[in-house]
Formats: sequence, C-alpha cells, structure tokens
Amino acid sequence: MIHDRVEFHNVAELVTVDTVGGVRLQRVPETIRTQLDEGTAGVMLSPANSEIRFRLAGDNDSATITLSSEAGATAFVYHGPFQGDAITLTKEPTDFVIQASRRLPLLSAEQRAEFDYHPDLIRICFGADYPEPVTYHGNGGGVCPPQDGDTPDKVYIAYGSSITHGTNLSGAALSFPAHAAWK
Repeated sequence: MIHDRVEFHNVAELVTVDTVGGVRLQRVPETIRTQLDEGTAGVMLSPANSEIRFRLAGDNDSATITLSSEAGATAFVYHGPFQGDAITLTKEPTDFVIQASRRLPLLSAEQRAEFDYHPDLIRICFGADYPEPVTYHGNGGGVCPPQDGDTPDKVYIAYGSSITHGTNLSGAALSFPAHAAWK
C-alpha cells in the first residue's frame, strides 16, 4: 500500500489515531480485527514483520520519517539488504533522519544486480517480541515509493504468533518466516 509517497509492506490498513495524530500500522483491517478475541485483536496491533519502504527522491541524501509507539518499539533501518541503524520509538512523535549510506556508491553495477533488495531502497523494519502499535506521522518530503525491481519477485507468506513475530530475537530478519523467504 502506498501512502504519503512511501510503501507500507505487510500492512493491510492504516487507521487514523485522533489522540496522537497520524495513522496506526495494522496487519489486518480494523473490521476484521474487532471480530477477533481480545488477545488476538491486541496482537494484531503489532506491526511485526511490517516495513515502511521508500527511496530518496532526486539528489536528497536524507529523509525524515516521523513515528511514535505508545510503549516504545525498536525498528531497524535497512539500505536494501544491508542493516543500518536501530531506531527506538517513543510515546512522543519523533523525527528520524534516515541518511543515505555512504558505502553503497562503492558497489559496482554487477554487485547491485545480485541483491534481492535494491541497495537504494530504504526499509524501516518492525519486529521482535510483541511491540506496541506504531503510528506513522508523516515524512519531511524528498521521498518516493519503491520502483519496479526494488524488491524480490517472489514473496513468502506466513501466519502465526511468536514464530512470525520473531519472539525474543533482536529483529524480524531473524524470524523463521524471514529465513524461509530468504532460502
């Protein structure tokens, strides 16, 4: 789903959150989530294995993404397949400046073509345990959606709880579905 010039991967719906402004990332539509039992409905608020994807537009060497999480959450920034910084979300909307990697220009065209994710694609990946809901408050501009060919042609879909969340792992990239998809 494309919203505000960024792609929300593994997000079924963006739900407006009037109390903090912005939209909550949800893996299932609200109309379905509210029909689930209380525990499952709460877990569905977690953005585990969801991503915010974009490219830097034009000559921009950075972009600002504003996020919050009621009780905190950690996300990992990837440049294509390469893990960059971890960012910690707080209760207050926080601007995160995502810098273009200085190392990626060193890759040859042949090396760039080998990766499943294009190195210019920036991915903010959510996962680990059962983090609180994440709210997206916007971006400062200078971003554009992913291009054709930026992501793998094949995708792997998994459903579950702890195994798909990557419980007790340091990030979604270490979860069983991530490894199955990689293989």
